[in-house]
Amino acid sequence: MRQLILIFLLASLGLAQAGAQNNFSLSHDTVNGSFPIDNEDHKLKAFANTELSSLTLQWRVLKMTVPKSWENSLCDNFQCYFNISVGYSKVGNPIGPGTSMPLEAGVNTIGTSGSAALTVKVFEKDDSTKADTVTFVWDFPVGIAEKIPTPSFSVYPNPAKANLNITFDKPLKDNVSLKVYNLVGQEQRNIAINQMGRTVSVDIRNLQPGTYLVQFITPDGKMTTQRFNKKL
Repeated sequence: MRQLILIFLLASLGLAQAGAQNNFSLSHDTVNGSFPIDNEDHKLKAFANTELSSLTLQWRVLKMTVPKSWENSLCDNFQCYFNISVGYSKVGNPIGPGTSMPLEAGVNTIGTSGSAALTVKVFEKDDSTKADTVTFVWDFPVGIAEKIPTPSFSVYPNPAKANLNITFDKPLKDNVSLKVYNLVGQEQRNIAINQMGRTVSVDIRNLQPGTYLVQFITPDGKMTTQRFNKKL
């Protein structure tokens, strides 16, 4: 399945930024996805650590309604997992004080209409009384699947140090926009690409090491997302 962001996850990759506090108050949040043109959508929610020490969070899929023909994924701050099911549970990497653990859910409709919902419980490892839940919802109406699919692209090298190369599945004929986000939804770069061809190079030397989402937007609003890592 193509990645994001997120799809995160970043329009079709719009980011939800509400964060759970250290007591996790059992609030229930809903993050709505959308498919303006593309068949793929990612949504992200960030769970903030407001304690004075590091915190390790675990997540578990409580409910899931996804058409059989669709693909799904869920990413934390450690790894992405594909075609998950109810009961699936993983532990994220520890997060320091004042930082967040992103949880990015994504679906790919494979061009078929339908609706999907994914409810995930996030809790402090070894203490499920401190918990929060989030539900990701998608609706892909009849007719959208018939629209022209979004051009896809790949990124390399990954991880990258100084420059990230972006290769499209077909030559660019129009000006496009390229945005880079971190995993809590903050825009890091906004680049207008005016050159034609299949490959462009983006300078990422000013980015801090970590995981990012690169979003490609065409003039008519089509968009898709890929994930990459920036190394020292």
